[in-house]
Amino acid sequence: LSSFFLNQALLFSMTLRDIFITSGLYSFLTTVLLGLFVLLYDRKNPLNIFYGIFALTAGSWSIGSSLENLIEDETAALWALRGCYLFGVILPAVFIHFTYIVTGVARVNRQSLMASYSISLLLIPFVFTDLFIEGFAVIQPYGFRITKPGPVYYVFLLFFSVVCARILILMYAAANKTSGIQRKQLQYFFIAHAI
Repeated sequence: LSSFFLNQALLFSMTLRDIFITSGLYSFLTTVLLGLFVLLYDRKNPLNIFYGIFALTAGSWSIGSSLENLIEDETAALWALRGCYLFGVILPAVFIHFTYIVTGVARVNRQSLMASYSISLLLIPFVFTDLFIEGFAVIQPYGFRITKPGPVYYVFLLFFSVVCARILILMYAAANKTSGIQRKQLQYFFIAHAI
């Protein structure tokens, strides 16, 4: 009984900063482990391969908010965050590629796919500069660091938003063209990503 109360006291003492840090770590672990599980289930299936790549890029980007707060040295934390953003700028291209495979329209939209990968590649050189991330802003009184974006970050944000909108349109259209279990799967996929 006393261990129960001790656990409750520890939970209540967890600060908002700790919750944010833990959520980034949890997101990284669950996403990457799920991606590895799917990939190892059938390594030859393109859907599994691209889901594994998608999960690795999404998980590796999501841990950035934890690393920037776990690493005490601000310069080292900024380098770690920028390293995570390497995965972030690749994520939109990988995400739309995965969506094309899921919806079955990969062959039809090669130009869109190549444009997505090209934009991702064009953003990579900026990731380790102040043009992408200037530094940190701190949320007080929690002492939680957040990204202070540079001008190129807004280009990335626009790119990411356009790709996400395109993905939702593709999923919605594909779900309406299919029936049965595949339609349900695409509807769930649409809802999960719309949230």
